Amino acid sequence: HCLYLRYEMTSAKDQQDNDPKSKESKISERKDRMEAKKEIEHTFFCETKESAHSLGAELTLLGHQVGEIEECDEEDQEGFYLETTELTTMSEAAANAANLNSLAEEFECVYDGWGVSMD
Repeated sequence: HCLYLRYEMTSAKDQQDNDPKSKESKISERKDRMEAKKEIEHTFFCETKESAHSLGAELTLLGHQVGEIEECDEEDQEGFYLETTELTTMSEAAANAANLNSLAEEFECVYDGWGVSMD
């Protein structure tokens, strides 16, 4: 039988990372970032320009700022991209994604998802 003794050197940062108070602080910071209102960008793909305009009009009623409708420039796919922005939290955007997906389907479009620029 052998007995092994393991000795590890830990830096001050490693000790801080393992400190429960430090972990709580990091979780709190992440939660604050999730709950802070940000400009969230949503992207939709529509087969026709008319469906993109109709969807954009509905999204405007829901408080979105609708950007320009851009034609898809990929050779193997014809259609139009619609981008919108709204001022909301990331947690609200995540929760609302299913609703936007359903709304897009009503206009024969596809909800491609949302994103946010992190500061």
